[in-house]
Amino acid sequence: MNKVYKIKDKFLSYVEDYDVDKEDLIAKFVDYLTEDELYDFALEYCEDFTEDELDESVGSSGTTEVISNELKDAAYKLFKTPKWGFESDKEIEDYINPIFAVSEDPKTGDIEVQVRAELEYDNLMDLSDVLDKVVSKYDKDAYFEPEQPGILCAFIRY
Repeated sequence: MNKVYKIKDKFLSYVEDYDVDKEDLIAKFVDYLTEDELYDFALEYCEDFTEDELDESVGSSGTTEVISNELKDAAYKLFKTPKWGFESDKEIEDYINPIFAVSEDPKTGDIEVQVRAELEYDNLMDLSDVLDKVVSKYDKDAYFEPEQPGILCAFIRY
């Protein structure tokens, strides 16, 4: 969604010299154009607006970073429960070695989340149950499932 606003802002910079009610223009763009149409419009009509700039705007949206931090916080909270017995982040990193990879598709905005941890299947599924609550905040249908031993994967669709 951030990509749409980035395109609109760029387009508005081209029409500032005209007597146009910007709020009406924004409302019309949101109501009548899809994200792909806005993307194509910006690439075709905004000379200095490059595809790389679009990709950077999506990456800088912060959504992936927020999700990654929320996943890490939830996982570390679980690992520090009496059942798991870890007392510090360093101890968790030494023994479980969790890795949280969150990436966003620049064209669709869909987010792929991959969590790697050195855990047996049952413990991995316990972790999955906790992390499902995080991704379901962004997409009610999103959930983690084991992809390979020690790897969980989820997709958040926008």
